[in-house]
Amino acid sequence: MESWHGKFSPLDTREQLEEVLQDEVFYCGCDQNRAAVEVLRAVLDGAQEWKDGLIANPQDSAQMERGRSAILSRLNYESNPGLAVWFLYWLDHLGLIEHYSIASVSAITDKGRWLLDGIKRLYPPDQSRSIEADRVAPPNSAT
Repeated sequence: MESWHGKFSPLDTREQLEEVLQDEVFYCGCDQNRAAVEVLRAVLDGAQEWKDGLIANPQDSAQMERGRSAILSRLNYESNPGLAVWFLYWLDHLGLIEHYSIASVSAITDKGRWLLDGIKRLYPPDQSRSIEADRVAPPNSAT
């Protein structure tokens, strides 16, 4: 696997996906890894739907609106717009999405499609591994 900066090559293993999440997204997986990856997947999915709608038929905004709504719903935009927008800025900075007139109107990039494809194919891991990986010791525990 070459880095994103080189030619895209498919992520073939869970280990490669974890390496990309660590190196490109700065994700260590130490807390709520299943939930964190699900948020990333949902936002990238929404950004992909928005961009696919733009490419397919820019005059018909229904698909683009579905993608935008999916992003905003998953990020709980109505309740916490500031946090949602910062998350979108961060994904934009990482090159996974690009925002247009405002941050809440975002399209997936080639890099984002590459990562989303890997997440869809390689995640979630098998149940026994994911259960252990998702366990986090409570604060002040002796584990």
